[in-house]
Amino acid sequence: MTFERTTDYELIKKIVSHPKVYPYVSDDHSPAPQDWKPIENDVVWYVLVKDGGEILGMWIFIPETQVCWKVHTCLLPNAYGERARKAAKLMAQWIWENTTCLRIVTDVPKYNRLAYHFARAAGMQEFGLNPRSYMKSGILHDQILLGMSKCQ
Repeated sequence: MTFERTTDYELIKKIVSHPKVYPYVSDDHSPAPQDWKPIENDVVWYVLVKDGGEILGMWIFIPETQVCWKVHTCLLPNAYGERARKAAKLMAQWIWENTTCLRIVTDVPKYNRLAYHFARAAGMQEFGLNPRSYMKSGILHDQILLGMSKCQ
């Protein structure tokens, strides 16, 4: 598997707005999938993951500080299963080696048990709860806060 930062904003939009991805990375205040646009700057890192020449999806990294970066997972259906788990474990090492990031954090709506277990399998540890902070289908949900550090 390989990882690479991309600024191919058409490809980024195609991945994020995919019908099997967008429902899990959007909330009630997100635009319609066809209206979603990537942030075009040097701060946000869109990192593609490929297996051979096949694109499995990407991760979006947004630095909160120079050393703590929030991650959003956008993996396509062809990555589901073992390849996704392998990619997630390899991604952390790639980030440590290619950025100033020393801690990766994410938040998962409490109802999304699949995403929670995926983050845990990737090595993230639960460190908190953000109550009633995510609105989906008109319902406020708690978000579980997870993270991993380079030096754990």
